[in-house]
Amino acid sequence: ERKQWDTASESRLLQPASEDDELSEEVFHMVYLCPRPFWDREVLKRQWKVPLDGPNGQGHALISRSFEDATLLSGDPGNVRAVVHKAGSLLRPLCSGGATDESTASARGVELTNCSQIDFGGLMPSWAQTQLSAMIVSK
Repeated sequence: ERKQWDTASESRLLQPASEDDELSEEVFHMVYLCPRPFWDREVLKRQWKVPLDGPNGQGHALISRSFEDATLLSGDPGNVRAVVHKAGSLLRPLCSGGATDESTASARGVELTNCSQIDFGGLMPSWAQTQLSAMIVSK
């Protein structure tokens, strides 16, 4: 699904969540495609999906952080290893008609709030980091 809307990165699910895991922990390998002349950045990260209750009905928080594990991913010598210190996204339904919960009104969209702290690693001038960050956030 991500491949349809995110053309600036590649994502591979390495470990899916187990059915009995309340936090739905998954492990992903992400490659952020950088413009030339910069090397692509890659991340091995854990992501948790936490259910939320709110005034507009149910939502979810997606929380992630990178980690190192040579058994899962040794790394591509053509990529630079980036570090996700912390990343979080809140996904909440928007309901129509002033209703406060999704069961009494049809959802009219999704509110997305995103915050992340990523070290792209390697040599990259600040203007390029700003451009890459904007590309990632806009997706």
